[in-house]
Amino acid sequence: MLHETLLALSAMMGVIMDMYHEAVVAVRRRTVVGRRRSPW
Repeated sequence: MLHETLLALSAMMGVIMDMYHEAVVAVRRRTVVGRRRSPW
């Protein structure tokens, strides 16, 4: 039972990290489009 809980938690963390990463990439891309100078 504990193992299943850990698996569910790790899966949820993976989904959250994927969503967070996509949001960070979108914000960074928007910032780059706004500045046009910085490579970040």
